[in-house]
Amino acid sequence: MAPGNDGVPEQVAQQLGRVATPDTSQISEYVRRIFQDSSGHLWFGSNTDGVCRYDGTHLTYFSTNEGLAGTQVLGIMEDRKGNMWFATRGGVSRYDGRSITTYTSKDGLGADGAACLLMDRNGVIWAGNSAGACRFNGSTFTAFPIPVFDVLKPDSATELKHVAAMLQDAQGNMWFGSRGEGVCKYDGKTFTRFTTADGLCDNEVVCIVQDKQGNMWISTMNGGVSRYDGHGFTNYSTANGAIGNDEVWTMRVDSRGDVWFSSEGYGVYRYNGRTFSNYAKKEGLGVGAVQTVMEDTKGRIWVGGGGGLYRLEGGAFINVRRNGPWPAL
Repeated sequence: MAPGNDGVPEQVAQQLGRVATPDTSQISEYVRRIFQDSSGHLWFGSNTDGVCRYDGTHLTYFSTNEGLAGTQVLGIMEDRKGNMWFATRGGVSRYDGRSITTYTSKDGLGADGAACLLMDRNGVIWAGNSAGACRFNGSTFTAFPIPVFDVLKPDSATELKHVAAMLQDAQGNMWFGSRGEGVCKYDGKTFTRFTTADGLCDNEVVCIVQDKQGNMWISTMNGGVSRYDGHGFTNYSTANGAIGNDEVWTMRVDSRGDVWFSSEGYGVYRYNGRTFSNYAKKEGLGVGAVQTVMEDTKGRIWVGGGGGLYRLEGGAFINVRRNGPWPAL
């Protein structure tokens, strides 16, 4: 469930007692993305506070006052030159360590917001949003049309729209996940599309990862998680009792090869190739609506979402607030 007040104006909701006072001791009330750069610094994208960097000593916030395109950060990545890139509701921003440059629809994005970012093996920057996918040529973005061959609805567009997830797999194939039209693979010549008609658990795709065995994992808004082995799909959902909720926002493959993924209201699950382990309130995780899972260079698992930032220590999660506890980077 996306953050919000169910359509009730915030002022009214506060009067009704439905909006709690923000906990300012947290990194942010809602942590959407976690990223570690090549210097070891940690970056935390938020819902309302822009992005925050932890350099091992200090927290530094970057928001619209510093030139960031928007306060809601949906994607974070680093390019080969060490520039940091941020996908926000207002556009894509690039930070070179001194200043921030922003790209919007005027710069070829197709839409002013962006949902995801990717750097491919050639160093090309990709962005996905409600207009589809586009590539950065060094100065502007250009559209990358993704044809839709099997149109599910009579009034559907002839190009894949609302690209919410992107991945380049180990073989170099590009994968594009859409909000409503499944997932599409591009091998450099041919587009192949997968939907529920092919066994995908749901067409509302929000995240794509590849495990160490080469399987593609696809998480969705309404159907749980699908694993694609190159031949067919294996689905994990409430229907087969694998997870507690079919709304799965994020996934991560850790250094051991385990697959981590969220489940709305049920914290996170870890799949080790045989069994599922759940981490929720009893394990100290105070985030039901998990939006991001990250493993740092020292093997520590971080989780963020509605409720702040958490780190796995032993078998339990601890809440990492502005004043810590922070580990050595």
